[in-house]
Amino acid sequence: MKKRRSSNHEGGSTFRGILINNRMAVAKALGCAVFLYSLPSWGGEATSIHTPSGDPPRSFCDAYRNMGKLYANPNDPSIQSFSIFGRMHWQYGHLEGRDAFGRDFTYDTAEFRRFRLGAKAKAFNYFELKAQAELSSDDIPAGGTSREVHFQQMWDMYVTIDIQKAFHVQSLDALTFGYGARETHTSYEWHTSSNKIKTVERSALSNHI
Repeated sequence: MKKRRSSNHEGGSTFRGILINNRMAVAKALGCAVFLYSLPSWGGEATSIHTPSGDPPRSFCDAYRNMGKLYANPNDPSIQSFSIFGRMHWQYGHLEGRDAFGRDFTYDTAEFRRFRLGAKAKAFNYFELKAQAELSSDDIPAGGTSREVHFQQMWDMYVTIDIQKAFHVQSLDALTFGYGARETHTSYEWHTSSNKIKTVERSALSNHI
């Protein structure tokens, strides 16, 4: 939560405002218990989710990082891992103050910035598949009248193959080919995930591009 106060010493308006930006990963909100215990593997054997070190989750932080991972078995020749993920970014703003003509005003707004659900998997040791759908359409902050939460479009959906690993190309550190629809990162600002960016909004130039 951020409180902002502004004053215009040349006779302009003064206001007090509160901006709340609530960023919540949807898949992580589904609960720890569902994903942290052993789940049946594709071959019928029980397979537990482990941390990168190979140990079962022992703390809340370990559980949080592994939330959404439904299956992991590096020895499975068909499916090595499968997980679901998502994000819901919602924000609310309240503004109140007095304009340059001495009139009091208040303003409230709320907006779904994004609401996505997806899944990703590693298969046949060399392939990765990823797909996520956009579930929200909110044009009220822009003057519209609709705020809908249902399937809107596929945000991205693609498959990649690790050529370096598949063909043992020792002369290259990495070589990956992919096919499908994906977001184009036109700058480092846009490349930074909305889950990690520290500003309330990207720049106008970045958004326009």
